This record gives sequence, C-alpha cells and structure tokens, in this order.
Amino acid sequence: LFIVGAARSARANSYEDAARALLGPTGGACVEIALVCLVYGSLVSLQIIIADQVQPVASAALANAPHLPHFIAERWFITCVSTALVYPMTLAKSLSALASATTAAFFVLLFVAGAVVAEFGEKGWISDPSVVAVETSKGATPCALALPVVAMAYACHFNIVAIDRDQKPDLIALLVVRFQSTLVAQR
Repeated sequence: LFIVGAARSARANSYEDAARALLGPTGGACVEIALVCLVYGSLVSLQIIIADQVQPVASAALANAPHLPHFIAERWFITCVSTALVYPMTLAKSLSALASATTAAFFVLLFVAGAVVAEFGEKGWISDPSVVAVETSKGATPCALALPVVAMAYACHFNIVAIDRDQKPDLIALLVVRFQSTLVAQR
C-alpha cells in the first residue's frame, strides 16, 4: 500500500518510474540495479532447480525409449527448453495475460510442498523439534530448495504498480484510504 500510494502521488506508471520520481536519478538507478540482481538471481536459481529435477526424469524416460536422442536429458537442453517456455511470458504487456501461469505456478508450489511432506513422512524424517537439520537425498527433498525462490515471486513488490493499474480503481483506492486512515488513527 505504501508503494501504491507513492506511485500514485508521483503519477508513475511503473515501480522503476516511481523510484526515479521519488528518489531521483541516482536512487532510481540503484533500484533498477537491485531489481536486475534480484530477478537474475531468481532466474539462475530456478534454472538450476529445474535442471536438477528434470534431468533424472528425462534420463529415466530415455532409458525406456532408446530411439529418442540422448541430448534431451542434458542440462543445457533442459535449460534452453525451460527458458523458451518461460521467456515469452515476460513479454506480456498486461498482467491479466499471466493469470493462468500464476495459477499454474501456485498449484505447482502446492504440489512441491506436498511431495516434500510426503517424502518426509514416508522416510520417517519428521523428527522431534530439537532436530535443526535433516540430511537431504535424491527425490522430492531437493524440490524444497525451490519453495523460497517460488514463494519470493509472489511477493512481487516490483510489480505492485502494474497490478494497481490492472485492478479496479475503487478497490485499491479503498484499501489505500483505509490503510492511511489506520495509520493516522494510530498516531
């Protein structure tokens, strides 16, 4: 709500525009560099996780289908295919175009969380609360590495200005006014 209110007061069309309008050119450049680092780090993490999870499945599938080319199970091929599938979604001009992808990502997140819990339960790894670390193995456990990265995507603070523009103006305005009045009342 703070970001939405600030962007509205600056009449900014994006998070980056709001940063430039409110923090000046140097502050805007710092925000843009921080966003590039955040998004690049997330992309690299997700590509590593995708390759780690898909490679064993692709290798097992190729063992049963020797007529298929073996490069399908290579990390470079898996990374290229996942990039080719995801990159076009980054070019959407409207957030409503990403509604189905976001819904699918949410269900994938639930599936991964369920797979991790099921594996922990199956292998008896749910131990007493005094245990701090659990040794990982192959299977669904490495998927747990994806949970913080994917969950971070739902924070989307850098997309909030575009989300505000896509929403019904009266709903967001009502939330901003209520939030501001709550802050004033607390003072």
